[in-house]
Amino acid sequence: MKNRFVEYFIYELKDTVRNQGLAILLTGIAPVILFIIHLMFSLAANPEFITLYWGNYSYWTSIYATVIFMLFFLIFPIARYGRITDKRKGTLFIQLPVRAGEKFLSAVLVSVIIVPCAFMALYFASDALVHFAFPAKAGSCLLGSLSGGPVLGIESSETENSINVTNTMFFLLPFTISSAGLAGAVMFRKNKIFMTVMTCAALLFLFGWLTITIVDDVDPEKWRAFISGSGVQWTWAGIQTAFSIICLTYFSMRLRRIRL
Repeated sequence: MKNRFVEYFIYELKDTVRNQGLAILLTGIAPVILFIIHLMFSLAANPEFITLYWGNYSYWTSIYATVIFMLFFLIFPIARYGRITDKRKGTLFIQLPVRAGEKFLSAVLVSVIIVPCAFMALYFASDALVHFAFPAKAGSCLLGSLSGGPVLGIESSETENSINVTNTMFFLLPFTISSAGLAGAVMFRKNKIFMTVMTCAALLFLFGWLTITIVDDVDPEKWRAFISGSGVQWTWAGIQTAFSIICLTYFSMRLRRIRL
């Protein structure tokens, strides 16, 4: 059974490279593509604003990375495994002589661990290459910004409690987004990407509203005691981990019971 899983896992990796490899590569070198686009626009910009134009580039790279990371981690599992609920394309996947548990483990390894890690390595390498080649224009690289502090920046005063997001790229953890993508791949039969994005946005909005409501009612003294350490960081990570477990559990159950 071990050899069967290894063979199936290798097949999954090869099939991923064959079908989604180009998309992963192009998305991974997005920093290079975006820099070229910025460079082209700078040629048409007023010379008086060139310094300001490139001075804000590091800010924009962080925004680009946040959006690209979230969309990639969410969409890739759907693009990879959304076919298994399709009557025509899902037949081969269902009929493969591999147990549902092995298919589940392979899907998690590919979509939640291996591909996201490979993508982030390629993205950060591309960003570092741009900043190394054009330090005057590109400024600091993304890896440098990651060491600038925790994901959640905390501010507290005598009368107000607030949470600021600093490292926005990992405000939502990669494995959490990828797990949601896997759940969306088998939850919806049509418009999988759109429905998954809308569902996640609605859940995030609901969670944010509940959080604001709870924080506003918390006594400032108790709040400062809670955030004096790393309590908020661990709580947020724990919530995302629990959500990931729920998504992966749902994916596993649907994988075992799926009928075309």
